[in-house]
Amino acid sequence: MPPKTVSVLLPVYNMERFLGDALASLAAQTFKDFEVIAVDDGSTDGSGNLLVEAAKKWPWLHVIRQANKGMANGLNHGLSQCRGEFVARMDADDIAHPKRLEKQISAFSANPQIGMLGASIRTIGAGARQKWQYPTGYGEIRARIFFSSPFAHPVVMFRRDAIAFRQPLYRENIIVAQDYELWSDLVWRTECMNLPDVLLDYRRHGEQLSASKNATMERETNLVWTILLQKLGLDARADELTAHGILAGRKQAASADELRAAAVWADRIEQANTARLLVQEDQWTRELQRGWYLACRNAAPQCGNILNIYRKSRFCYKPNSRIAAGRLLRLILFRLRRTHQRQLLA
Repeated sequence: MPPKTVSVLLPVYNMERFLGDALASLAAQTFKDFEVIAVDDGSTDGSGNLLVEAAKKWPWLHVIRQANKGMANGLNHGLSQCRGEFVARMDADDIAHPKRLEKQISAFSANPQIGMLGASIRTIGAGARQKWQYPTGYGEIRARIFFSSPFAHPVVMFRRDAIAFRQPLYRENIIVAQDYELWSDLVWRTECMNLPDVLLDYRRHGEQLSASKNATMERETNLVWTILLQKLGLDARADELTAHGILAGRKQAASADELRAAAVWADRIEQANTARLLVQEDQWTRELQRGWYLACRNAAPQCGNILNIYRKSRFCYKPNSRIAAGRLLRLILFRLRRTHQRQLLA
């Protein structure tokens, strides 16, 4: 039997209550030339038995069962069994939209230079429903990678030959941020893009790996930032990584000094990119403007007059920018809402 066009790589660990919906969403795909490689990583609930029974119903489903070795190991094991020209990621608690595979394969056909392709996602489950959008163009992605993940892992698709250089694909010593570490390598080796379409419902719940491992996530994110900043010729100290985290929106400036340090760091990394031109200057400036907005939006009250600090920086969105007014209004409303919440709790 000839290989399928797409291999869907599906890691599974104790997802019995969501797994049926995930598999049903794959069965409903309009693009039919696919296989699913599901890796049960030593589940202790009924996930493994559910997969075995589902495989009797759906011949495109191939099940691998292994002792618990972690997600990265399971992904690498599953990838070794993928035969498709393209490899699509998905998680066992998410739901693929019916045209997910069809739209991504069409985009690859229209853009043969692309090696990795993502999309927007919609959150379901705990909390309010939200649409999470990611930078669409390759230049924007290269700018965003320095601060945060520019892709939603469960909706990415790769050309298999674009990832063949990296063995294993996922670093097994990275516990939580395997995806961000992978993107930080891939974006410099192959052209990437995101579709603006929402192609997956991403389930939020308390059992998620990244939700319960915040300290590990912070440590591993700092490691990725350190490697990326070295590409700019910078060996970041601990305090500079804190400033970088403030610009990335992952840390809160707890004082006016920390906020000023974030502004100084923005200047320094702007100059570093000017010297090496890893990112186009206009896109780098927009990313630093976004970072300064996030830094001021999230700053602690003791930082002082945040709006005044924000507007005095050269990384403030300029008045003639089409998004300046909207950003400033959102900043004001966010700060007012936070003040109101503190007053209610007082």
